[in-house]
This record gives sequence, C-alpha cells and structure tokens, in this order.
Amino acid sequence: MKVLVLCGGEGVRLKPLTDDIPKPLVQIRGKPLLEHVVSHFRKNGYSDFVFAIGYKGDKIRDYFNGRRDIYTDYVDSGNAEIPKRILDSKDKLSEEFIVLYGDTIADVDIKALLDFHKKHKGWATITTYPMQSPFGLVFSDSLGRITEFKEKPVMDYWMNIGFMVLNKKALDLIKKDDTLMSFFDRLMEKGMLFEYKHRGKHITVNTEKEKSDAEMQMDEFYTE
Repeated sequence: MKVLVLCGGEGVRLKPLTDDIPKPLVQIRGKPLLEHVVSHFRKNGYSDFVFAIGYKGDKIRDYFNGRRDIYTDYVDSGNAEIPKRILDSKDKLSEEFIVLYGDTIADVDIKALLDFHKKHKGWATITTYPMQSPFGLVFSDSLGRITEFKEKPVMDYWMNIGFMVLNKKALDLIKKDDTLMSFFDRLMEKGMLFEYKHRGKHITVNTEKEKSDAEMQMDEFYTE
C-alpha cells in the first residue's frame, strides 16, 4: 500500500523558519517533522512513500536522496489545493492508499484505521481528533448569572488531522479547483465518507509556539 504525504505548503506562519526550507523539514528534537512521520509508518510496516511536494520541494528530494530503508517518489503540483495534489499523484498510487499531512505527528493505529475503513466499505475514511479550546469558557443564564466555567475544555467536536484512507474510485469525484472540503462534500453526498476517531497523541506544527510545545511533548511519543 502506498503512503501519500502532503508536503507542498509554504508554512507562512512558521516564517522565518521556513524561509529556506519547507515546513515538513522544520526540526523537532533534532529530526525533521517529516522524519518523525515516516518513522511511524516504517515501524508499522510501510516503506513505499509518494511525496506531494511544492514549495522548496527540491529540499525534500535532497533529504531523502540515497535512503535505502524506504522507497520514495515525488509529484510536484506547485501551489495547489490538496485534491489536485492527490489527483496528480493518481498514477503512482495503489488502488487503496493512505494520505497524511507532512506536518502532523500522531500515534494513529494504522491497522485499526485500515480495518475500520474496510469494514465500512466507504471510499474515504478520515481520522479525527477531539478539539480542545485554548481559552477558558464562561457559561451564563438569561440574567447574565455565571453558571459554569471550564478551563480549556475538550469540546464535543472533532477535527480532521489527516491520516486518510482513500480508494482510487474516490478520485473520480474530484473537480477542477476543488478544496478539500468541497471534495469531502461530494463524498458525503454519496454516503462514502467515514470518520475514524483517534484518541491517542497528536501534534500539528503551524506556529513557533506549536513547535515549542511539540519539543516538550515528544517524550511521550513513538519517535523517541
């Protein structure tokens, strides 16, 4: 099974760290984000990767040049939306394949995700994670009397963190200029999009603050 890694964005919110390198090569604990991602899949028996590159994609090619522990291929879609990046990679993918973000570290149980996908017989399964508010929330009644205060609560909402499983037939639904959400909408209309809930560990690095947090959290992760 092929693993398609989306790593073509500019990482604007991580500048100046991304002035000279793409975001997936920003280091956490002395290793690029992308190395942590690849390591998790290698430990789970996956070694065949397609990297959907764009911004400074040559740096990612250079990083993996000469590696013997994994198979690598590349598709450069430039500055494009995620559905186009996936569609451009179609000829290099297996009939069923995994898609993930190159800036997201998570200890997702890959076997359980695939078992879920096969059991539900959908065309696409996305992995979600419970959202946590970065702020304390205040609740009050109609008179303005405070009835409850929650400090940074975990919300009853789930966000997409990548780690998607797609069947190639899903790519037939992609239209020109699709966003990921419009692609998902089309899958939902057909009843072919499912959600696998991940309750383990998860880190996404979009800002220097998140990078700093990630450095502190890595002791708990599979990569150490």
